[in-house]
Amino acid sequence: MKISNQDLTPTNYADSFSLARKLKRHHHFYLGPTNSGKTYQALQALEKAKSGVYLAPLRLLAMEIRDRLVASGVPCNLITGEERVIMAGAKHTASTIEMMNANKEVD
Repeated sequence: MKISNQDLTPTNYADSFSLARKLKRHHHFYLGPTNSGKTYQALQALEKAKSGVYLAPLRLLAMEIRDRLVASGVPCNLITGEERVIMAGAKHTASTIEMMNANKEVD
């Protein structure tokens, strides 16, 4: 039996994220030219939040951000396809995109 991509794709993709769709969400976009402080500002906001997630396209970037948060006194988990470093009491997570937990509510 051959399975196509259409068989694996939900009819309405948005229905895959029912929890997120029920929440009153706020999205923050940091737009600007290269080297204008977008990442710096976003990480400052993440550090100040009660909980949060940093999603990285690459494992090494997720590790770098996790190390940066921990160094600034913010307990942070690391979750990638290759490893999981869980800190007791951590409410922040640095993760690769494919490991995102769409069922966990964060600030």
